[in-house]
Amino acid sequence: MLNVLIYSGLLLLRRREKSLFGGEKTLVLGMKKLQAQEEVKD
Repeated sequence: MLNVLIYSGLLLLRRREKSLFGGEKTLVLGMKKLQAQEEVKD
Protein backbone atom coordinates (compact mmCIF):
# COMPACT_ATOMS: atom_id res chain seq x y z
CA MET A 1 0.00 0.00 0.00
CA LEU A 2 2.81 2.39 0.90
CA ASN A 3 4.51 1.81 -2.46
CA VAL A 4 1.33 2.85 -4.25
CA LEU A 5 1.16 5.98 -2.12
CA ILE A 6 4.77 6.93 -2.89
CA TYR A 7 4.30 6.21 -6.60
CA SER A 8 1.14 8.32 -6.89
CA GLY A 9 2.87 11.03 -4.87
CA LEU A 10 5.75 11.09 -7.33
CA LEU A 11 3.31 11.32 -10.22
CA LEU A 12 1.60 14.24 -8.48
CA LEU A 13 4.90 16.05 -8.01
CA ARG A 14 5.88 15.42 -11.63
CA ARG A 15 2.57 16.86 -12.80
CA ARG A 16 3.09 19.96 -10.69
CA GLU A 17 6.76 20.64 -11.44
CA LYS A 18 5.84 24.27 -12.15
CA SER A 19 4.74 24.67 -8.53
CA LEU A 20 6.70 22.07 -6.59
CA PHE A 21 5.55 23.51 -3.27
CA GLY A 22 1.93 23.03 -4.30
CA GLY A 23 2.71 19.42 -5.21
CA GLU A 24 4.33 18.81 -1.83
CA LYS A 25 1.32 20.32 -0.09
CA THR A 26 -1.03 18.06 -2.03
CA LEU A 27 1.12 15.03 -1.28
CA VAL A 28 1.09 15.75 2.47
CA LEU A 29 -2.68 16.24 2.43
CA GLY A 30 -3.12 13.01 0.50
CA MET A 31 -0.96 11.12 2.99
CA LYS A 32 -2.97 12.48 5.91
CA LYS A 33 -6.22 11.43 4.21
CA LEU A 34 -4.86 7.94 3.54
CA GLN A 35 -3.67 7.57 7.13
CA ALA A 36 -7.13 8.53 8.34
CA GLN A 37 -8.69 5.92 6.05
CA GLU A 38 -6.29 3.25 7.32
CA GLU A 39 -7.21 4.08 10.91
CA VAL A 40 -10.91 3.81 10.10
CA LYS A 41 -10.36 0.35 8.60
CA ASP A 42 -8.72 -0.88 11.80
